[in-house]
Amino acid sequence: MTSRGRALEAALAVGLIGDRELVDRALRALASGGMEGVRIGTAESRTRLGQGLDVLVVSGGPAPEERISTI
Repeated sequence: MTSRGRALEAALAVGLIGDRELVDRALRALASGGMEGVRIGTAESRTRLGQGLDVLVVSGGPAPEERISTI
């Protein structure tokens, strides 16, 4: 809250694991809504993960073992 009683808006950080096409679509949708999307499992995401996430979304796909090891 600000000193005038207004709520501060914080960007929501969403981690995404799963099918590449679905993650790509989700990243675009999040960006258009002013939210931060993070593709989990990339070298770039490791640095970002140290700052924490608000939500983790795991989508379905043919290789559940890979998703589990990524998490």
